[in-house]
Amino acid sequence: MNKSFLVIFGIVYATLALAQNDIISNITWLRNDTTYIYTHPNTIIYEYSDNIRLSPELMEYSNKQSQKRNLISYVGLKQKKIKKSTQFKVRGFANTTKKLHYDTYIVEFKNRFYCLPSENVENNIVIDCVNTNLDNAHNELIIQKDSCFKKFNLEYSNMLNSCMDSLIFYKKYREQIPEIIDSIKDKIHNDFLDVHDQILEEWQNSLPTSTKNIFNNVLSINQVTLHSPNSAGGCDCTVYYTNKSAKTIKYLYWSGDFYNAVNDLVSCEIRRSYSFTGKDTGPVERDKTGGGTWDCVIYDWSASYIKLTDIHIVYMDGSTVLIGAADIRRLLAEPQWDQVIQRMGGSEYTLVDNAVKKYEEKRKTIYQDIHIWTKRLNSLKHKDFKVVRDDTDQRYIQKLKYLSYLQQKYKSAEEILNEFELKNFIK
Repeated sequence: MNKSFLVIFGIVYATLALAQNDIISNITWLRNDTTYIYTHPNTIIYEYSDNIRLSPELMEYSNKQSQKRNLISYVGLKQKKIKKSTQFKVRGFANTTKKLHYDTYIVEFKNRFYCLPSENVENNIVIDCVNTNLDNAHNELIIQKDSCFKKFNLEYSNMLNSCMDSLIFYKKYREQIPEIIDSIKDKIHNDFLDVHDQILEEWQNSLPTSTKNIFNNVLSINQVTLHSPNSAGGCDCTVYYTNKSAKTIKYLYWSGDFYNAVNDLVSCEIRRSYSFTGKDTGPVERDKTGGGTWDCVIYDWSASYIKLTDIHIVYMDGSTVLIGAADIRRLLAEPQWDQVIQRMGGSEYTLVDNAVKKYEEKRKTIYQDIHIWTKRLNSLKHKDFKVVRDDTDQRYIQKLKYLSYLQQKYKSAEEILNEFELKNFIK
C-alpha cells in the first residue's frame, strides 16, 4: 500500500473522528485505528509514560472527568531512534506548548504508545487537518456567541428604549392633562358663544329694520320680571337693559301694564292703576347695563306678569328716543341661553363635566401606568427579566419571556465558548 493513499485515507478518518475524540490525561485520542503517518529517517520517538492498552470505555470515562488538555513533556521519557522511514498508526494528538494546535502525534508501535513530534513526520496533513478543524470549531463558536449576543442586545435595546419612551410619554401626558382639560373647557365655552351668536344672528335677521336698528344702536332689554307677591300682596319688578348707543343715557323711563295668569289686566289695590312707570337715573355709558328692581309696583295677589308699553330715553345731550310696545315685544324675544343650551344638547357645565370626566379618570389610572413602567424600566436596567408585580399586559410579558430566552441562549453559547477556550489553552 503506497504512502499517499495511506495519508489521504488517514486524513478522512481523522477528520470524521475528531468530533468523537476523547481526552485522557494529556492526550486527545482517536477512536478509529485506521489513520497512518510516515516518519523521516532517523526519527526519535518518546515512549509515553502511562503506557497501557486503553479500552474505548475507559477512554470515554476519562474524557468526562477531564476539563482541559494537559501538556506532554519529553523530559525523562525513554527515547527510541527509528532509522528508516516507518509507518505508524496514529492513536491521538497532544501538545508540548500551551497552544490551540496540536504539535505531537501519539502513535502505536509494537503495542506501546509513543510521542512523535510533528516535525519528524514526512507529511503533516493529518495533524494540520485536525488543527484546521479546531480553528473552524473555535470560529464557529465565536460566531454563534456573537450572533446570540447581537440578537439579545438588539431586542434588549428595543425594549429598553420602548420602556423609556413609554415612561416619558405617560409622565408628559400626566403633566398635560390639566392643559387638555382647560382646552376642552375653552372649546366648549367657545362653541356655546358661537351657537349663541348664530341664534342671535338668525333672530336679528327676522326683525324689521326699525327693531334691528334699535337693538344694534339704541337699546337691548336684558330682563323684565314681575316677582311673586310678598306677605302684603306687593310685587316687585326687575328691569335691566344695555345701552347700545354711542350717547350716554341720563334717564330711562319705562311703563308697563299688569296681567294675571289668564291674561286679564289687573289694577293695584292701593293706587287703583293698571300700569306703572319706573325711572332709572344714569349715567349709563355705551355697552353698560342699567336698571334695577322697583319695590311693590303693584299690590294684587293675582298679578302674574307685566307688559312694557313704552320706553322713553333721555340722553346727556338732551336728545330723546321713544320705543313703542311692538318694538319692545320684539326686543324681549331676544334669544336667551336656554335656547343655546337646547341646541347644544345640555348646559355648558354638563357638557364640560361629561367631556372632562374621562380625563379625570385617566388622571387616576395614569399614576398606576407610570408606576408599572418605572418598575419595568428598573427591571430591564438590572437585566432582570421577571414579570413585575401587578403587570398584566400579556403582550409585554411575552416580549419579556422572549428576551429572557435570548439571554439564556447567549449565556449558553458564551459558556460553551469559554469551556472550549479553557480546554484548548486559548484562555
